[in-house]
Amino acid sequence: METGSTGGVLPLPATGDAIVLDVEDDFESVYDVPFITVNKIGSKYLAEVVLSGDVETDLARVQTALDVGATRGVHAYARVYSDLVYEGTADSILIHFTADHGGL
Repeated sequence: METGSTGGVLPLPATGDAIVLDVEDDFESVYDVPFITVNKIGSKYLAEVVLSGDVETDLARVQTALDVGATRGVHAYARVYSDLVYEGTADSILIHFTADHGGL
């Protein structure tokens, strides 16, 4: 056990990409289950899928996020693979969605 523990408080991410949201106006949790989260921020939809390392499980999680987007009339246009902010956690995929214009 490390000394000088912060009592379970995790450090803030060290990144210049942090965004401060007015949660009441800009944020809507669309789908939130363990390992899959889809949110609407402003007019944009984003999903985060935590990877397990098992290909079948990971593909099912990604497909679930894509299906949730499809029910909202959006489709994926970019995926970003990254480590989660906190040490000791799994990799994740951040999926960006765009409006579905006639199935294009």
